[in-house]
Amino acid sequence: MTPLSVMQAVYELLTANPPTGVKKIFDPGRPAGPFAANLPAIIITTGTVAERRDYVAEDTRIKTINIHCHVLTRDPLERLETRGRGNYAQLYSILSEIADRLETAGNLSGAVDELESIEISDTGPDHGRVQAVYNIVLPK
Repeated sequence: MTPLSVMQAVYELLTANPPTGVKKIFDPGRPAGPFAANLPAIIITTGTVAERRDYVAEDTRIKTINIHCHVLTRDPLERLETRGRGNYAQLYSILSEIADRLETAGNLSGAVDELESIEISDTGPDHGRVQAVYNIVLPK
């Protein structure tokens, strides 16, 4: 399993039943934009660090893949002078739905072995993200 294949599994999960109010879920690995007509939108990326390998035994290693689902409710290229106040209620509603769906899906229909953790964060009423950390157990 590569980070791209896990991003694709997350994309398929979210597009099968999009969160309420989301107009566009961009394909992983594709450019995002133009924004204005597609907002609110979800962009699926890898996190920092995208992939980590831990050697837990002589015959086993765990690969950890970090996936971020960014939610944009306003065009980030919009001029600051023209921006109104954002809407935290809309942002958190979408972030919560994404987190709930990722948590319910757990192992993404077998694409990974387990969901280690989910975190929700925001940078303001216009942008937030759900960070999901997945583990894959591999023989050495």
